This record gives sequence, C-alpha cells and structure tokens, in this order.
Amino acid sequence: MAQNAYAATFGTTISYGDVGGTPTYVPLAGVKEIGGLPALEADEFEITRIDQTSPLKQFAASMIDPGELEFTLGFDKAKVTTLYGLHRLAKAWKVLFSDGSALSFEGWVKTITPEASTDDEVTVAVTVRVSGAVVFAAAA
Repeated sequence: MAQNAYAATFGTTISYGDVGGTPTYVPLAGVKEIGGLPALEADEFEITRIDQTSPLKQFAASMIDPGELEFTLGFDKAKVTTLYGLHRLAKAWKVLFSDGSALSFEGWVKTITPEASTDDEVTVAVTVRVSGAVVFAAAA
C-alpha cells in the first residue's frame, strides 16, 4: 500500500541565522505550537472602467504582503533572553518540516508575549514579521 505524502507536525523545527550569504541556522528548542506560517497575500486595486460592457468589477494584483510566522515556546529563561535580544533585528528564518521540506525567509521579531494562566505552563508567544520573499524548498 502506498504511503501518504504528508508532513507530520512533530519533528518540525524553527531556526534563525544571520542574513546575507549562507546562514548558519540556530534552532529554537521547545517550540510547542506554530500558530501561523507566512501566507502570501496580494494587495489589489480596482481597474473597472465605466465604458466596459460587463457590470462586474475588475481587479488587478499589486504588492504582496508575505505575512508573519507565529509560534509559542515553553518558557525557558535562556530562550526568552535570546528572543529579547533578537527583537527588531533582521534575521534569516527557516521552518523545517518533518518530511525535509522547508520555508526560508528574512524577518524580524515583532512581538514577544509571555503568557501565564493559573493551571498551565508559562509560555512565550512570538511573532516574526516576514520581510521579502518566502522560499519553499520541497523535500527530495
């Protein structure tokens, strides 16, 4: 029986490195959840003309917003210190999926939000603002 071609969530890693050249990526250990992956969204503008024969509005694609990476880490003071040190710094980022496929992009840490509730683990929610192209490399 043929195996499904999918990537399980477990085994997925998030890493960062310096921009320019070929980055040496440093993994962020303890990722509990990825809340959002970069999602390309095109801006648009209307190009409808009053002399057209169709009553349907027409639109054209414009600039592309590459989105954000959102993830949550289990609280660890060393990791939190590292994240605060990365705040607003341009870095190379890589999300490596369990099947070997990867998303790579440049971005900067936009938000760092420690979260605590009465009966749960202390966590840190992080948002990375993507700046520029998102490159998908499919696993071989």
